[in-house]
Amino acid sequence: FPPDVVLISGCRDEQYSQEVTTSNGSNGLLTTSLYNNLCFSSNNNISWIQLFSNIKNLLKNIGADQVPQLSCSSMINLNDRIFL
Repeated sequence: FPPDVVLISGCRDEQYSQEVTTSNGSNGLLTTSLYNNLCFSSNNNISWIQLFSNIKNLLKNIGADQVPQLSCSSMINLNDRIFL
């Protein structure tokens, strides 16, 4: 079986990914949100759809003008848990 590849990009093609500066330096908003969801979440058994929804909601709540995108190399069940 070929491997499944999942890509989460920071924004739509016509948008720009925004940066945020924290005590750890500058990072993209998507990178920061992804890191926080995977490393600091009390739910370490998160599904793809939960992760993506969390990221989209965070970016919307802080007023970020970018909409993250999810792409897959083949059909996947978005309710499946993420394996790291």
